[in-house]
Amino acid sequence: MSENMESIIDYLDEIDELLETSKVAPFSNKIAVDKGELRDLIEEIRLNLPAEIEHAKRLVNDHERVMDDARHKASDIKRNAEADADRLSDEHEITRRAEEKARAIETAARNNAKMMRQSALEYADEILTKVEESVREAMSLMNRTSGQINEMFDDNLGIISQNRAELRADIGDNPRKG
Repeated sequence: MSENMESIIDYLDEIDELLETSKVAPFSNKIAVDKGELRDLIEEIRLNLPAEIEHAKRLVNDHERVMDDARHKASDIKRNAEADADRLSDEHEITRRAEEKARAIETAARNNAKMMRQSALEYADEILTKVEESVREAMSLMNRTSGQINEMFDDNLGIISQNRAELRADIGDNPRKG
C-alpha cells in the first residue's frame, strides 16, 4: 500500500475517532464536532487523494494494457491454431485424396491384370486348340499314309511272292545242271 493511501486511512481513522469522542446532543442522535478539526482532516484527504487516484488510474491502465496484450496474444494463438488446423485439414484432405487415388489405381491395375490374365488364358486355349487340330490332322494323315504304305507293301509283297512263285516254277522246270 502506498504512503499516501496509508495517510488517507489514518485521516479517516481520525475522523472516526473524532465522531466517537464528540459530545452527543441530549435527546437525539446528533453530535457536536469541532468544525475546524474536521475541515483540516478533510483537506488532508483531498491533498492525498489525487495521488492515490492517479496511482489507481495507472494500475487500471496497466491492467488494461496487460489485458489488451493478452487478448492480442490469444488472438494470434487462435489465428495460428486455426491456420495450423486448416493446414492439417488440407494435408489430411490431400492424404485422403492420394489414398483414394491409390486405391483407384490399385483397383484398375487389378482389373487390368485380371483382364490380361483372362486374355492370355483365352489366347493359350486358342493356340492349344489349333495345335490339337494340327496333331489330329497329322495323325489322320499318318494313319491314311500308313494305310497306303501298308497297302503298298502288301501289294509289293504280293508281287514279290508271285514273282518268286513264278521263278520257282521256272526253276522246277529247268533243274540246275551241275
